[in-house]
Amino acid sequence: MKKRKDTLEQVRNWLDLPRDVIILILTKLGLVEILCNAQWVCSLWRKITKDPQLFCSICIPREWKYLSKLALNAYEKLVKESVDRSCGQLVTFSCDFPVTDDLLHYVVDRSNTLKCLRLGACYDISDNGFIGAVRNLPLLEELELWSFYFSKQVIKQVGKFCPKLKYLRLTEKRVRNVWNRNSQVNCNDEAFGIAESMPQLLRLSLFANALGNDGLRAILDGCPRLEYLDLRTCTGINLNGDLLKKCGRIKDLRF
Repeated sequence: MKKRKDTLEQVRNWLDLPRDVIILILTKLGLVEILCNAQWVCSLWRKITKDPQLFCSICIPREWKYLSKLALNAYEKLVKESVDRSCGQLVTFSCDFPVTDDLLHYVVDRSNTLKCLRLGACYDISDNGFIGAVRNLPLLEELELWSFYFSKQVIKQVGKFCPKLKYLRLTEKRVRNVWNRNSQVNCNDEAFGIAESMPQLLRLSLFANALGNDGLRAILDGCPRLEYLDLRTCTGINLNGDLLKKCGRIKDLRF
């Protein structure tokens, strides 16, 4: 009986945990769990779930694609509510769902402190819509774009409005004109845009991109600070001669 009493006395009341510890625990749960389960926790924890610190990083993962159609239709509402709760302190935004011009502007207009932006499906975002968004991201350091159709001018505007950009990843999954004769030119245009506007880049990933030797040469000349360059499955490149010599200065080259 005494042993049982000692055990009960050793049990700690979770409500006595420091606020910072509770916030750390909730952060580990993830955004979706916090929003969906806040109603089931005690009043103290429910109050803490509204702390902007929990919403500095918003990630809508790919696993959400397996939820019901009702949940899929409600994801924009989830994004907006999360952004509102960040109270202007959002630092990282990552979304694997298609993002429209309106939703992107909703996020950016309320988050001018954003440092990392990752969009897993950009085919619903227009050139003008994206340019209008990056105008408000002067602190952006990391940018990842998947499934995009942006022109060279859009890439140049990113370099112009985001002078602190250090990491850029472009993964283009073409649906239209996958291997037509103009695809090489189009992708070299993107490379030229990077070379002309992003001399500060440290890390660049062009995974599965169709740029050619001219595009790569322009990047190597225009981005002298590059330390990491990912060219895996870039089949339009013939790495030899002076181009191979230029790549020799890259600390981490993946080809």
